[in-house]
Amino acid sequence: MKRAVVVFSGGQDSTTCLVQALQQYDEVHCVTFDYGQRHRAEIDVARELVQR
Repeated sequence: MKRAVVVFSGGQDSTTCLVQALQQYDEVHCVTFDYGQRHRAEIDVARELVQR
C-alpha cells in the first residue's frame, strides 16, 4: 500500500498536490496548521475539502 502526506493549506497549489496524491496513492493524509497566516479562510476551505 502506497501512502502519502500532503501539507494542505486549502490554497490552489496544495489543492493541486492533493488531487495528484489522491490519483497516485492508496492512502492520503492531509496536515494543516495555523501559523498566523493572513488568509485564515484557507484553513476553513481545507477542512471542507478534506471532509468530502
